[in-house]
Amino acid sequence: MANTVVRDRAIQRVETNPALRGVKKVLLEPQPDPDKHYAWLATAPISDLVAWAQKKRLERGEQF
Repeated sequence: MANTVVRDRAIQRVETNPALRGVKKVLLEPQPDPDKHYAWLATAPISDLVAWAQKKRLERGEQF
């Protein structure tokens, strides 16, 4: 289980950052390694988060 402090910080960052509004659902989906994913969400540049989420959506054939 992910570290609660890191997880909470990551979730708050994703949910409150206007630049992530359109991709927050993808960013907060369950991942194989939640500790690593939440640490990344909490610290990565916003542009990296957006690019990763958009790539995931394209891989699934989703429009954005």
